[in-house]
Amino acid sequence: KYEPKTKPNSLNSTSAMSLLYECINTVIAVLISISSGMPNHSASIQLCVQKLRILIEDSDQNLKYLGLLAMSKILKTHPKSVQAHKDLILACLDDKDESIRLRALDLLYGMVSKKNLMEIVKRLLGHMERAEGSAYRDELLYKVIEICAQSSYLYVTNFEWYLTVLVELIQLEAGSRHGRLIAEQLLDVAIRVPVVRQFAVNEMTNLLDTFTVSAQSNSMYEVLYAAAWIVGEFAGELEDAEKTLNILLRPRLLPGHIQGVYVQNVIKLFARLATTCLELQDLPGLVTLCDHVLDKLQHFNGSSDIEVQERANSACMLIEMLRNQLSTSTDAMAMDT
Repeated sequence: KYEPKTKPNSLNSTSAMSLLYECINTVIAVLISISSGMPNHSASIQLCVQKLRILIEDSDQNLKYLGLLAMSKILKTHPKSVQAHKDLILACLDDKDESIRLRALDLLYGMVSKKNLMEIVKRLLGHMERAEGSAYRDELLYKVIEICAQSSYLYVTNFEWYLTVLVELIQLEAGSRHGRLIAEQLLDVAIRVPVVRQFAVNEMTNLLDTFTVSAQSNSMYEVLYAAAWIVGEFAGELEDAEKTLNILLRPRLLPGHIQGVYVQNVIKLFARLATTCLELQDLPGLVTLCDHVLDKLQHFNGSSDIEVQERANSACMLIEMLRNQLSTSTDAMAMDT
C-alpha cells in the first residue's frame, strides 16, 4: 500500500508553525496527486484540516492566509472535510486584513450545500451591514449572488426566500455597482420559476413604490428595469394591478431606458385592466381608465429621450382610439335607450 512520505503522525510532532504549514502542504500535494484510483486517505485529510485550523486561528496574519490557501486546495477534492469548519471560515470575514476576508469569501463558494445555504447567506448579509468600505461590501454582495446562483440554483430550495434576499441586497447596497447583476437575477428567477411569480410581482410592486437610487451608482437603476418588466409580463399574478399601474405612471427622474420600459409595461397593465372592465361590461370604468392613463402618460411625452417620447405617443394614440370607440358605443347605447 502506497503511503505519503510525510506521515500524518509527523504533523502531530511539530510545534513550529512554519514547519507545520510546510508539512501539511506536502501531505496535501501528495494526497491530491495520488487520489485517482488509490485508497481513500480521509484520515490524513481530516488531520490536515484540523492542523490547518490551528494556523487559521493563529494571530500571525501570514500563517492565517496560508492556512486558508491550503484549505482551498483540500476543498476541491474533499469539500465535506472543509464544510465542517464553516464557522471558522465565516469568522475570518471579520478579520482586519482584507486579503484574508477575500480568501475566506472564495472558500465559502465551495462550502455551500442545500442544508447550510440559508445560514451562510444570513451571515454574509450580517457582514454587509457591518462592513466598512464600498469595495468590500460590493464583493460580499457579488459573493451572495454567486453562491446562490451557482450550478443553476442547485442549492436554492426556496425561491421566495432568494427573491427576498435579492431585495434585501438592493436595500443594503443602494450605491452598489452590481445593479445589473441583481436585475438579471430577478428576471431569471421570475422567468424560470413559475411558482414564484405571484410572490415576485408583489415584491416588485413594493420595490417600484419605495426604492430610491443612491447618487453614487446609476447601475442600481437596472433593478427598476427588471421590476417594471416583471410586473408587466406577469400582470395576471398581481394582487392589485391598478395600484401597480399608478406606481409606474408616477412622475420620476429616471434614465431614458428605464422610462421606456415603464411605458412599455404601463400598456401591458392597462390592457389587463381594460380586459377586466370589458369582461364586467363596465364601459364607464374603462372610459375613466383611458382618461387617467392618457393624462399620466403626458409626463413621458415630455421626456428628453426620443425613444421614450415615441413609445408614449404610440401608447396615447392606441388608448385614444379605444377611448373614441367607447364614446361612440356609449352614445349609440344612449340613443337606443
